[in-house]
Amino acid sequence: MDVEAFTDQRRTTPHRLVVREALYNALSQGFEVAGAPWAECHHEDRGDGIFVLAPAHIPKAPFIEVLPNALAARLTQHNIANPAEQRIRLRMALHAGEIVYDDHGATAESVNFTFRLLDAAPLRTALARSEGVLAVIVSKWFFDEVVRHSEEIDPATFRPARVQVKGTSAIGWIWLPDHQDPADLTYLAASRAEPELRQLPAAPRSFTGRADELAVLTSVLEEAADQSATIVISAIFGTGGVGKTWLALHWAYQHLDLFPDGQLFVDLRGFAPEGQPLSPSAVVQGFLDTFGVDPARVPAELEAQAALYRSILADKRMLIVLDNARDTKQVIPLLPASPGCAVVITSRDRLAGLVAAHGARPIPVDVFSAAEARDMLATRLGAARLNAEPEAVEELLSCCGGFPLALSIVAGRAEAHRDFPLAVLAAELRDATTRLGALDEGDPAASLPAVLSWSYAALSDDQAKIFELLGMAPGVDIDLTAAATLTNMPAGRVSAELQALERASLIHQHVPGRWRMHDLVKLYADGQRHDQAARDDALRRFVDFHVHTAHAADLLLDPDSQTIELPAPHEGCSPRALRNPPDALSWFNAEHLNLISVQQAALERGWLSPVWQLAWGLHAYHWWQGHIHSDVAVWETALTAVERLGEPLPLTLAHQMLLNAYSRQGEHGKALEHGKQALAGVDEVNVVYRAPVHHAAAHMWARQGELEKALDHACRAMTLYREANRPIREAWALTMMASFAIKLGQNARGESACEAALALFREHAYPVGEAAVLNTLGELAFANGDHAEALERFERTLTLRRELGATYASADTLDSIARTHAALGHRDEARETWLEALRLYQSQLRNDESGRVQKQLDLLEGS
Repeated sequence: MDVEAFTDQRRTTPHRLVVREALYNALSQGFEVAGAPWAECHHEDRGDGIFVLAPAHIPKAPFIEVLPNALAARLTQHNIANPAEQRIRLRMALHAGEIVYDDHGATAESVNFTFRLLDAAPLRTALARSEGVLAVIVSKWFFDEVVRHSEEIDPATFRPARVQVKGTSAIGWIWLPDHQDPADLTYLAASRAEPELRQLPAAPRSFTGRADELAVLTSVLEEAADQSATIVISAIFGTGGVGKTWLALHWAYQHLDLFPDGQLFVDLRGFAPEGQPLSPSAVVQGFLDTFGVDPARVPAELEAQAALYRSILADKRMLIVLDNARDTKQVIPLLPASPGCAVVITSRDRLAGLVAAHGARPIPVDVFSAAEARDMLATRLGAARLNAEPEAVEELLSCCGGFPLALSIVAGRAEAHRDFPLAVLAAELRDATTRLGALDEGDPAASLPAVLSWSYAALSDDQAKIFELLGMAPGVDIDLTAAATLTNMPAGRVSAELQALERASLIHQHVPGRWRMHDLVKLYADGQRHDQAARDDALRRFVDFHVHTAHAADLLLDPDSQTIELPAPHEGCSPRALRNPPDALSWFNAEHLNLISVQQAALERGWLSPVWQLAWGLHAYHWWQGHIHSDVAVWETALTAVERLGEPLPLTLAHQMLLNAYSRQGEHGKALEHGKQALAGVDEVNVVYRAPVHHAAAHMWARQGELEKALDHACRAMTLYREANRPIREAWALTMMASFAIKLGQNARGESACEAALALFREHAYPVGEAAVLNTLGELAFANGDHAEALERFERTLTLRRELGATYASADTLDSIARTHAALGHRDEARETWLEALRLYQSQLRNDESGRVQKQLDLLEGS
């Protein structure tokens, strides 16, 4: 029960106390009259209303035949005797169901549902329009089981109403006991107590998640409510085993009241372990038989059969669930024309034709989110069992990748072996090569490989070939150019087949132009090994594609970097054409994780040269973006390869790059060790490669504060670059010399080196180098005490570095700007700039720099 306008501002606290007292008196007396002693009932005060539970042994009929009239009479007497601020008009909801009690009171789905009935907008409207004092709403169950059979009240005076509150969508029946609507049998005739057809399979057990998809299904129905001529069609699509049928059935059971004429259900066998998909004619004939149509009346032609089917559904309000559809062609003859009907279709195909021609609402179903996957396991196994083995649970969730069928198989196995630790199940899934076997229970309904095989069997030969190769390809996703190289097919043809695989829900275009495959689907695809020689050939093309494209992109980012000679790409490999540095940066951003995966795949195959060549191609990108740890990882992998390769140049380069990478990471001991190895082999390589070793050594000693040693190696590098006629690299060495000289107090030498470096960079139109020199000139101005000039130079440097996308160097420049603001007494500007630098340092995992900046901020706050 809920009092209308209880919180109206015209009611004072004394008024509300009178209302509450009168309401309790009316209820206790009314319940006594109805044969439900108030003392035997459980009741909870809800402030502006009361929640009452009557014991199960008390007959239900008096709650509608006696209680409402008794309440209305007592409330009317109260209202006559009291001022307007103390009068009571009441909403009451009646429902019956199972109840659970705990330490906090009563709870159950039936309790929640009753409160939804009480909050229904039609009930509020009915009371507002009524001249009486009471509006009652009963659930459909209560109406069908109690009201319809009453000899004391007239069911025809009740009116059906749509209840849409929060996630609830249902039918309730409203009655105004002291201001009744006229009896109207039309409403009773239109609402039978039992639907004629109930073909839905059992509701899914332990359904979890899918809140967004359920909301979309409901919204499609609501949006069509005002369009009386529109049939509602929802097309749920996704890969096999992702839970499409469960979603459709769960939603259907939540909305049975909307379809009083019943539900039709058919498995169209579009993707099945054996046999052919059901023909539309067979399905229509089955539906006609369900409706009791004499077989002699059923036409021979599909078009005429479908017309008869549509005629029978005319003016009916039914739900038709078409499960496991093969394609649009199979579904179209099964669509009704009645606007009172709704159709929910599930398919592994995207049913694009149905969406385009019939206005179906596509509803993609993906794997569970991490939270949904955990909730599913908790629902099946209990939170206590999950909490007891958190590490095993994390491993299970990781191995299943949110795939609902995989999670269901794992949960079923855990339920069958309640005495087994979850760690045992996790161990079965740990090895990727045997994971699919561990997700096969020998029953097609509980076998992920079997479910995926039905989709695989439906592919054309070309689609199957591409599917297998995508499963083999290392990386998290793939673009069209790489896919064309992998398959050795023209891009246009590959694009069409990729779209076909996406329509079959075996791959997903997660961003425009890039396709992704779920890890478990990828394992299945990789297992379909029909031509190992062709697979090896494809992988070699794929590796060379990434080696050559990365090399070209690296040269765009750093045109004057050290050069290496690459062999011609494998036959059929066409590296991607990149136009400019932004294009190269964009490609690296998209392919970074894939390049690391390709490098690992090359190492596993024993293709040693591509391993270090890929590390080389990533160097400039890692430097620009501050991916220090990734740089260490790829060069450690490269070192493993070149040590087996036994060639002097790659070995020296690997040590040189690890010297640089570890030095930037702050691991100076490892940097020094690789520096020794690089310098030991420097005489065995060309002068072009000797200079960069001294260049890297200069950086290493500078980061350790050994500026004299750093300046010495910078000078050697400059001399060697000049000897090798590498003017831009010479300018870089001069820039280093300038920086080290200034820090040693040799300002004149530093300024001279800056001028020489700037002239070379400008002569060769190299803005990245100009930015570095500007930064060093800022340091010179700062060292000379000209902080205003230093600030201007640092800010020009920052602008240029941001334009170039040099994230790593930008962090250092922000640090310099903040330091200069602090020297000028600009506390707020210094704080904001150091905070920005700190965020960048932390994102780049530069712990030493992060700690130093944090100390500066702490000192700034304490001063």
